[in-house]
Amino acid sequence: MTLSVGTLLPDFEAVSSLGPMTFADWLGEGWALVFAFKSMSPTCSTEFGALEQLHAEFQRCGARVLGVSIDPQDMVSAWLEDLREMLECTPSFALVNDPTGEVPALLGLLDAYASPASLLRSAYLIAPDRRVAMTLTYPVTNGRSFSEILRTLKAAQLTASMRVATSSTWSEGEPVMLPPSLAQDKAEQMYPAGVQVLRPYLRFVAQP
Repeated sequence: MTLSVGTLLPDFEAVSSLGPMTFADWLGEGWALVFAFKSMSPTCSTEFGALEQLHAEFQRCGARVLGVSIDPQDMVSAWLEDLREMLECTPSFALVNDPTGEVPALLGLLDAYASPASLLRSAYLIAPDRRVAMTLTYPVTNGRSFSEILRTLKAAQLTASMRVATSSTWSEGEPVMLPPSLAQDKAEQMYPAGVQVLRPYLRFVAQP
């Protein structure tokens, strides 16, 4: 079953495409995107191409990227060669292929109803405290938007450090919202440039 927001990820050891890893050490004090993938999948093929283009931006945000599968290594290797030929895509992020299913199970990625075993098309943003900050699960027929996950990463990092919230269409540099628990007089002290009040529960300020 997929993990919920706030779940503490267990530490684990694995051999990734970039070498042996212990998850806690790999994460360090940063953020991470952890997602399930399937080799030879049309949706995952396009996702890898899109994610590789965004990988440098994830890194600039202090976030590492880890893909997880249960496919045999030879199948993954053949697929990665296809990606190089078709899309000129050579993933620079880490991949863990675990046909035993142990690592995917620890991460809540195994589909409990699938036979033979397969993974849910889930993705998590992991905060520096190793807890899930965001989770999403897509159907196999629809590609995940990693640009939206990147937007959510930036929003989650902002709201983790500041007492603000972001709108459904927020992007970096745009106004943010204040939580209803923040008193108006305190808000005006914190944001002397102005607080736009639409309702007591819906107030906007410039992004701090």
